[in-house]
Amino acid sequence: MTNIFSMDHNLASPAELHERAKAYFLGIKVPKNIKKAFWLWHLAADRGHGPAQFSLHIAYREGDGLKRDLNESFMWLTKAASSGLPEAQVILGEAYITGKPYGELNLTKAISWLTEAAAQGMLAAQLLLAYFYYSGDGVERNFIKAFNYWRLGADQGHPLAQYCLGLAYKNGQGVTMDLFEAVKYWRLAADQDDSRALCNLGLAYYVGLGLNKDQNQAVKLWLRSAKLGHFLAQYNLGLAYREGHGVKKNLIQALRFFRLSAKQGYAQAQSSLATAYMTGHGVKKNPTKALKFWRLAAQQGDVMGLYNLGLAYYFGEGLKKDLAQALKYWGLAADQGNSEALLNLGLIYFNGQGQPKDFTKAVEFWERAADRGNCEALLNLGLIYFNGQGQPKDLVKAIDFLERAAKLDNSGALFNLGLIYFNGQGRPKDLVKAIEFLERAAKLGHPLAEKKLSEIKNPTNG
Repeated sequence: MTNIFSMDHNLASPAELHERAKAYFLGIKVPKNIKKAFWLWHLAADRGHGPAQFSLHIAYREGDGLKRDLNESFMWLTKAASSGLPEAQVILGEAYITGKPYGELNLTKAISWLTEAAAQGMLAAQLLLAYFYYSGDGVERNFIKAFNYWRLGADQGHPLAQYCLGLAYKNGQGVTMDLFEAVKYWRLAADQDDSRALCNLGLAYYVGLGLNKDQNQAVKLWLRSAKLGHFLAQYNLGLAYREGHGVKKNLIQALRFFRLSAKQGYAQAQSSLATAYMTGHGVKKNPTKALKFWRLAAQQGDVMGLYNLGLAYYFGEGLKKDLAQALKYWGLAADQGNSEALLNLGLIYFNGQGQPKDFTKAVEFWERAADRGNCEALLNLGLIYFNGQGQPKDLVKAIDFLERAAKLDNSGALFNLGLIYFNGQGRPKDLVKAIEFLERAAKLGHPLAEKKLSEIKNPTNG
């Protein structure tokens, strides 16, 4: 073996000079000599040796053995990257992304250097490129490129890449949807205790996505994920314990997991906790705490937090009644398509409650709620068009809305359809159908259906 210290520096290769520099820098087999180490690194670096250039970059960046100089550091880092050193390419790419510590932001250059590093198998570069192409953050969104980089990372066994590859297969992003492949990659990541993969694998078992439905197995996976601190697994466990799905019903455990998830800021968990405190379901009723958690959820735009906060202001639950605030929060929930908020806003305008009566606005809100399958909105629209209340009377529209509500087992719609067929209004008179609708309404508890049935079946004279 060649003795790197016995050779003349001028005859030594750049790689040998680099090794001598490291030895002098660290004091390995020779007395420590920082000045000589830098001299040797400069000799190697000036001859295009990437690792020596990279060593100079680190030394100038850290001020390790010489005065800190970021300009020199950046110059040598760029030369090392240009020499094809993948580690330098990754660090230079990251520097262009963050602007630190050299003060230059340039995503185009970052992507270029990361692409070179990724081609040499650098995992960090592959993961960063997958993120940028998936999110479209600063580059044109490209699911195919994102998928390909995740696959490269997954082939190296990285759990994040495996998890993301599973998502790509599940959603059909950059690849044909394949639930079996999704589950395969989530398993690989879950075997490395990746909390996200454990949570998603649990969801797959819970609903039977790409494998046989098994809610018990779902709970086991969520418990592992929750133990690792995953907020969604904690929330899912809260639901499972509350409903008794895959595990024995246990409200104390449900609330425990909701609290863990809510503590991490998950809005749906905060909203679930609020509902428990407002209803006293599994915990002592506490409107103050309920409002606290609904506010936290609403601040994140959670639709149920917004809707329920609106209800609290409307009814004065735990705070002073305030219709303006109720309208504000219902409006925000309605913007997200919440059908109950849309229904309530329609009622406000229909009744002229704190607002001038406006049947047109009421119909607009109810039609939006009806499009989302809200049976009360469908009933209200049916009655408005049947009675010509604020809208031209239209029996065709009225019956259409009532029939749509009846399909959702709305007792009011069933009752009114019974009357329509009994009286022959907009439909031919049909006693059999009238009785059929009224009996269904009665079974669902409509307060007038039994009486009307009695009148039809036992008519009196006069």
